[in-house]
Amino acid sequence: MKFFLIHRCFPFLLCFTSLLTWIGGEPAGAAHLTPRAAPSPHPKPSHLLVAMARGEKPPETGGTQRSEKGEARTGGFQGTGSVRLLPRTAWKPAALCFVCGKPVEDGKTFLIKGRRLPAHTHCLTEFEKSPERYFARVQPRAALFHEEFVDPPLPGNRWIYGGVYVVFALLSGALAAYVAVGRGHSPTVWFFTGLLLNLLALPLLLRRPHGAEVKAVPGLPKVPLTAQPLPCPGCGHGNHPSAAQCPFCHHPLEPRYPPET
Repeated sequence: MKFFLIHRCFPFLLCFTSLLTWIGGEPAGAAHLTPRAAPSPHPKPSHLLVAMARGEKPPETGGTQRSEKGEARTGGFQGTGSVRLLPRTAWKPAALCFVCGKPVEDGKTFLIKGRRLPAHTHCLTEFEKSPERYFARVQPRAALFHEEFVDPPLPGNRWIYGGVYVVFALLSGALAAYVAVGRGHSPTVWFFTGLLLNLLALPLLLRRPHGAEVKAVPGLPKVPLTAQPLPCPGCGHGNHPSAAQCPFCHHPLEPRYPPET
């Protein structure tokens, strides 16, 4: 019986697994089938801004440069934010350089993950070598949430649509299984049918004829129906056909059926 159920439900499980694979994106094993993409000719946003802060000319890319919004979304500092060069008015007196720790008299101010970080112009080369190490100096040591949690990336629309489909499919499968029980069909088969076809499984189920009526609960020896009561010849009260005596007038009765208990 179990092998029969697995054999009938295997196509539904295979289709559902393929759907989850499509929602999750390209499988891990397909990485070696596609050629490796060439490195992007565009410089990183942090390197580009540091070069501009030193007064250097940005390198020629030979093509259309990406917009600031695209760079903040696809690249950026630590892959979670962007580096912006603030105007001169954002610089405050008596500020300390976050690279060397000395007061900044004439330098630049960067906005990194929402933090204003001043730096000397001659310290920008050192900052460019290891930006994450110097940025870690200004982060709190015992903070519960860092800048990575301020604006986390949202899941794609494919995951949202996939979640809605899964919830709707589960509800449709449960409804199809409930209707199948009342019509005498297998609830397991129709649950997976509703899981795959959603509400389209209900018209298919309602068009099928009623199955065999289940007259007893599996595993219980007691019959699900009770015989119709018979009136007592002495007082007229109804009694079970298996009763040997009327409980109201104590008139002896002739049992017609063996007792159910």
